[in-house]
Amino acid sequence: MTLRGAPKFTFAASAGRYKFTPTGTFKSLDAPTDTLFVADSTATNSTFLFANQDVIIGCDSNANTTIDAPVNTNVSYHEPRLYKTVVPGTSVRTLLGSNTTNGVLISTNDRNYPLETLTINSKSNEISGTTLTKSLVLRHELSAKSRWTAPMIDLQSQGLLIYENIINNVTTNEHITNSGSATSKYVSRVITLADGMDAEDIKVFVNAYKPANTDIKVYAKVLNAADTKSLDDTDWSPLQATQNKNLFSSERERKDIIEYGFEFVDTPETTSKVGQIETFANTKISGIGTLFDADYSAGDLIKIEGANTSTDYTISRVASVTSNTVLDVVDTLSAKVGQMHGKVDTGFINGVFRDPKAPTAFLASYYNEDFEKFVGYSKLLIKIVMTSESTAKAPVLQDYRAIAVSL
Repeated sequence: MTLRGAPKFTFAASAGRYKFTPTGTFKSLDAPTDTLFVADSTATNSTFLFANQDVIIGCDSNANTTIDAPVNTNVSYHEPRLYKTVVPGTSVRTLLGSNTTNGVLISTNDRNYPLETLTINSKSNEISGTTLTKSLVLRHELSAKSRWTAPMIDLQSQGLLIYENIINNVTTNEHITNSGSATSKYVSRVITLADGMDAEDIKVFVNAYKPANTDIKVYAKVLNAADTKSLDDTDWSPLQATQNKNLFSSERERKDIIEYGFEFVDTPETTSKVGQIETFANTKISGIGTLFDADYSAGDLIKIEGANTSTDYTISRVASVTSNTVLDVVDTLSAKVGQMHGKVDTGFINGVFRDPKAPTAFLASYYNEDFEKFVGYSKLLIKIVMTSESTAKAPVLQDYRAIAVSL
């Protein structure tokens, strides 16, 4: 038996029960975000709507699922589908905004990029008690110079194509292969350099539209020809922004494309530790006021700073820790005493850096996951990550180029 609408029982039924529930029409499923789109919702009040953990059931298929939460949609940009007739001497101004504002004038025959965040709430989220407040309001203002003519709006053909940028402002663990919290990213194919053309540095140029409160970060994976590991075993190395790093595009001019430059970092990031280096004896380091026991473990990378923390330093792997004032490293060091030291941060342990102590100073060097050290590379992979504080704005990549540099 199929019922359309709420059934009306005219007799007392001691065993039979029925429940009047909100209904809707299934429109589509966005598989990447597990979002179900339902139209023609009959939700009307705070007790008659679609809510968290409700189960919805297909009337014909009996397919069912549990609602995690009714979600809202942020409007990153939109394309109006508004049909109107404007004769000479008349005009129609169309404004779009939230229910609490007068709205902003929009183009009805073009794509619109709102400067302020607009949100379309799920109908169930627009309900408070018995009041339904529309979250997005479109208003037409009609005018005419003569009482005998007027513009016309086709109210049966009103619509907006809504687009939402899938982007966030988190880059946690982006250095880890097949990981990272950013939702907007691009990964290149593997670039293999010709035999004998190994590189020791890099320059990456990105042409992009980047408005304020957004960012573009670039990472690289490299592999030395003698490294027996694969690129899958290699961490992403964050590159440092160089060219135009503090320059932003105009929010109103979408064609304001800027060229940004990126290179290998001058030095990996470290966490400074207490005390100073007192003496060196081949691979043995003695400190004064240090807490080696607490600060380092075998396998950690220690950075010993010289006169300039970015261009004068030594990095070596810790072989063992004897006490709070004595540890051993795998390399024979030659450095001045009285220097500060720090532990290389997790995100930079296998990252590429311009090593002042390389055979030729400042060649790109890295430690693989077995802590074998290599200088230069023959394979390259690029990742570009885009972030934003709001889905209303996002960077747009026009193109990029990566240049493997041989020094």
